[in-house]
Formats: sequence, C-alpha cells, structure tokens
Amino acid sequence: MICDEINNEIKEKDRIVYEGKYFLAYCPKGSIFAYTVRIVPKVHTESLEEFEEEEINELSYIYINVIKSLDNILHDPPINICYYFIKESNYYHFYIEFYPRKNNLAGYELSTNIMLNPVCPEDAAYELSWNESGHK
Repeated sequence: MICDEINNEIKEKDRIVYEGKYFLAYCPKGSIFAYTVRIVPKVHTESLEEFEEEEINELSYIYINVIKSLDNILHDPPINICYYFIKESNYYHFYIEFYPRKNNLAGYELSTNIMLNPVCPEDAAYELSWNESGHK
C-alpha cells in the first residue's frame, strides 16, 4: 500500500514537498491534520537500520527542512513526529510523519469523531516545498 502510494505521489506531483534521490516528502492525500508531512524512502525499506550513510544524510536534510518549512509557515508550532513501521502483506515499510498541532478540535470533531482538515494537502505541499536553492 505505501509503495503504491509513493509511486502515485511521484506520478501526480501535486502533494510533493521535496523529492530527493532516496526519499520523498509529501502531504498525504486525505490528511486528517493540516500540514501533515510524510517522509518515505523511495525504495521499500523496513527499518532505519537498513540505510547507508548517504541515505541517512539525505533523510537528515529533509527532516530538518520539513521542520524549518513548518516553522516558517506556522510560526513555531508544536509538532508531533511519529515513526511508523507498517505491516503490509508480510513486510513493513518505514516512514516518518509530522503532525503540526495548528488547530484545536471543535464541537463537530468532538461530537462526530470526524476530523476536518482546513488546508488541502496540495496547498500545504505548495507552501511547504523547497528546492536546493532554499525555500520558496
């Protein structure tokens, strides 16, 4: 499932925050929280232990710049950072997700348990994206 999602995100390009040689950072389609960012290795990887030094360097670069982008747009928001190992047809795909805590839950979310994301993932990706020259 995650592997298919990565290929789809690369093909569509609408939600990409940054694409490196080894990793992809994007705002997932259907995100529950505004400005959610996911970093995934482009090649199926089960654990952090599998990365080579060059991959770790790129992951570190993307990780730091995702936080900088969120800080620039949301002005130092609290951020939950989660590391996932997802079971998928007898194997795992590692990824990291950033959940900036921009909005509080309101009556609708609390009473229905349905989350409303006020920022379209495509718009969030555009605002958060950067290139080798720096942030937009």
